[in-house]
Amino acid sequence: MKPTGIITSAVLVGVASAALAHSGATGIVKERMDAMSATGKAVKHGRPDDERRDGV
Repeated sequence: MKPTGIITSAVLVGVASAALAHSGATGIVKERMDAMSATGKAVKHGRPDDERRDGV
């Protein structure tokens, strides 16, 4: 097998492993992922969720 094929295969296996690992996250890892997701949504809206709830 060519070196490029080996590198490509290694990258694909790494990406697939990462995707599977995140789908089954639990505990503190899951909490952190949820918090990062909420932060991303708040940034897209331009202000934190708390300010929207307070009507500010």
